[in-house]
Amino acid sequence: MIKSFISFDIESLPGRADSKHVDRLIWGRFDGGEYGIARICDILQQHRLQASFMLDLAGCELYGDAAMQAVGEYVLSRGHELHVHLHSEWLVRRWGMELGLSGPVGMDRLDAEQNQRFMDYAANKHRKLFGLEPCAFRAGGFLFNEHTVQAAEQAGFSLLSNFNAERHGNQWQVTGALAHNDYFYWSDRLLELPVDYSPEPLTSDWNIYEGWFDRARFRKQYPTFNLTLHSWSLLERQGEHFVRFAPEHEARLHKICEHLTSHTTQTTYGQFLQQQDTSQPAVSRTSTVESDSTSQSMPWWRRLLGG
Repeated sequence: MIKSFISFDIESLPGRADSKHVDRLIWGRFDGGEYGIARICDILQQHRLQASFMLDLAGCELYGDAAMQAVGEYVLSRGHELHVHLHSEWLVRRWGMELGLSGPVGMDRLDAEQNQRFMDYAANKHRKLFGLEPCAFRAGGFLFNEHTVQAAEQAGFSLLSNFNAERHGNQWQVTGALAHNDYFYWSDRLLELPVDYSPEPLTSDWNIYEGWFDRARFRKQYPTFNLTLHSWSLLERQGEHFVRFAPEHEARLHKICEHLTSHTTQTTYGQFLQQQDTSQPAVSRTSTVESDSTSQSMPWWRRLLGG
């Protein structure tokens, strides 16, 4: 049976609320109620599902370590996995880095030294605040480059969940099994579990959701279905801000949970990694990328990234 993953990026970017960003965008506090991570955990508990929560550690620079530690400890107390997310543009701004780049600076725009600095920061914060070794990482906006991959491995991460063949198809040479979002290894120590469905599965037509599920189920050699949602997924967006609870989003999350329970074997990023140590090899431990005859000396993943 297809393995499924449900993950939630926990983030409180300043542009997505007019004030009280952590309260609004992580805890979802509106009109005397809470519609953020606590309510999401309640829904997951009803369906006996365990999720992978990815905490944006740039929030430490914006709101302080204590605020982010409270969020992460809550997630762990509810029995879910806690992993690392990072919106690098906010580290660039808070640290006053003059990079000569306009607009938000994703990790895809950082060089090797900068990527390593940011990745080490995230890994060390994760260790300091939660006493956990880094395991899984996702970059803000799914933006990353070859330096991000190398930095993640160097910082001790074992899994990335950024890649999507459709999203990155114009940037990189994507062929073979990777074109269907099969999971693969960048190296012997670093697995990529591509994201199959994001942005918000709670706001699109159900037929679209089923279509992406069927693609994952029928096209992949080793079927996985990886969903990405957010701490603010139960909220209604008005312009750039999230402004109130959206009951229809909650109803859709229940429906997705029911579907995953009925049609998949649901697991988490950490559990999947453990299973790979003792079960079938990942797709790309064999060749999954078309060879470029002009660059046979390159590692296959560097060919994927266009050299």
